[in-house]
Amino acid sequence: VDYFFAAASVGQDDRDLKGQVFGDFLVRLPSATGAHADDARRLPIRPQQCRVFHGLSHFDLLSHEQVQQQIVDWFGE
Repeated sequence: VDYFFAAASVGQDDRDLKGQVFGDFLVRLPSATGAHADDARRLPIRPQQCRVFHGLSHFDLLSHEQVQQQIVDWFGE
């Protein structure tokens, strides 16, 4: 089974403090992308199976055109 991860961040890029602190207003980015300090709890997510959408909130993932296109692209692989 292949798993794919779409994550959001209210920050405009990975270095934006707003995104680091608030994540997507529900989940912080490390959690959404499977990162964890404990190796046993870290998810082995391949980069090509994870996409971070910057400038979006958690609920924007439900209907944003770029997110929908990414899902279509993943299923086409």
